[in-house]
Amino acid sequence: MKKINFGNLGAFINLLSYVFGGALSIIGSSMILITLKKLSEEYNDESIFKNYLYAYILFVSGIVLSLFVFGSSTMKYLSNPQLLTVDTAIYLLIFGVIIYFSIVAGAYFIKKAYENLSEYTNMKVFNKIGKLYFYGALLSIVGIGMIMVFIAQFLEIKAYSDISSRIK
Repeated sequence: MKKINFGNLGAFINLLSYVFGGALSIIGSSMILITLKKLSEEYNDESIFKNYLYAYILFVSGIVLSLFVFGSSTMKYLSNPQLLTVDTAIYLLIFGVIIYFSIVAGAYFIKKAYENLSEYTNMKVFNKIGKLYFYGALLSIVGIGMIMVFIAQFLEIKAYSDISSRIK
């Protein structure tokens, strides 16, 4: 099945986004989204695709919204450098809260998508990947969560490699 390898490549590109920039994660996640659409059709369960789509929308909208807040803060500071006080701190706090909650909410939907996929494929690794993404997002505020997400991404590459042998 050609789309499965597309998911494998998307997972690999997501991993590369740590080194080469976040824009790659949009490409990688889009490739995984296409793969999950095909798998949703194959298993006749749109929740696999829809949950990942919700995560994708939350991630992208969270990034766009937080960049808007960050840009507003920067423009305000550049117009009057003496404003580097409470206003800037408030903008940075809002920026952080938006990013954090969009990541956690998005990871929750990834967890749901991979739980469903795990049931259909009988590959418990997808369930584990979903949990690592979600708990990693929750713990990202203390740093250890990013290690969990990194591990999830390695497992995701392996899982998409293995799933092609289980699908007709």
